[in-house]
Amino acid sequence: MATADKILLGKGTVSIDGTPIGLTRGGSSFVVEREIRQIEADGDMGPVKGRNAIDKEIGKLTINALEIFTAADMVNYFPATALVSGVTYDEWRSTLLFLTTDYHTVTFTGSTKDGKAVIVEVENAINLGNLELTFEDKNEVVPALEYTANYLESAVTTPPWVIKFGKGTSYSVAITVTSNGTDEIVGAIVEMYGIQATSDVSGVATFANIPAGVHSFEASAGGYQTYFGTITVSGAFTDTITMVAIA
Repeated sequence: MATADKILLGKGTVSIDGTPIGLTRGGSSFVVEREIRQIEADGDMGPVKGRNAIDKEIGKLTINALEIFTAADMVNYFPATALVSGVTYDEWRSTLLFLTTDYHTVTFTGSTKDGKAVIVEVENAINLGNLELTFEDKNEVVPALEYTANYLESAVTTPPWVIKFGKGTSYSVAITVTSNGTDEIVGAIVEMYGIQATSDVSGVATFANIPAGVHSFEASAGGYQTYFGTITVSGAFTDTITMVAIA
């Protein structure tokens, strides 16, 4: 019988080379652009089975990034730029030159309704979108990071993107949120796979149905800096994190 368990939830976390990108707004999108050519022959009245060819395939993951505004972060997310540190300002400038360090593995991690991981990964990805900062009264700046996957010279027929569907056993995860390792924070919001859990009177946020593997999460609480972390799950899992108060 059909159930809703396999619905793919739209919420998730985005990481670049394994490091969560921070807050996003407006969602993320993944698209594979294909140029398909029909091999035509005299007498054809339309497309003919067996005579379709893929001339080009490009994978793109677009992220609407709300929380990237330090000069160092901008260098990480926008290629062909550099940071010049000064006494009064850190200056972020274009270099007009792409470097190998501008290419990253960018991952969106989400889940189905029953907690199975779904991971979209673009490899050797570089942000080829335009730099556009829209300044609007009573609104925040949310630039789009458009990461395009790049083929390797040694594997020009291997598309550099993959979607992974978790199928292993799922486990419970309990994360204790503290301010100094011992004092629990009540009411902190911990988010993993786009699923939120609130820390209870003991500071514990609990998740069910988390698949085995390495997972990114973030925690937020009033008066504290947002915490970004990763965990490795291979069974029932517990961890304690320490959040830093905003000075």
